[in-house]
Amino acid sequence: MKTINRRQLSQHSGKILDEVAATGEPVEVVSKSGGPTFVITVKADTQYDQWMQQGLVRRGGGQPHAAPTVQLDRDIVESVLADVAEDH
Repeated sequence: MKTINRRQLSQHSGKILDEVAATGEPVEVVSKSGGPTFVITVKADTQYDQWMQQGLVRRGGGQPHAAPTVQLDRDIVESVLADVAEDH
């Protein structure tokens, strides 16, 4: 996150807002002599966007992985089904 001071914000506010809008990266503004700190960011439209801005989630890269396939021995399956049938 880029950090600027109040003077920079005052002198270049339009440029700073355009940069935040274009990149989506927040800018931290520090006050004089240890005062409060502010963050300029694009307003999130959804809860997911808020989480993205807070770094709680991130966009995935690429395609999801395919579920693994399992090969079962037919005799084992029939044995389990027979056990279940006996219980009922």
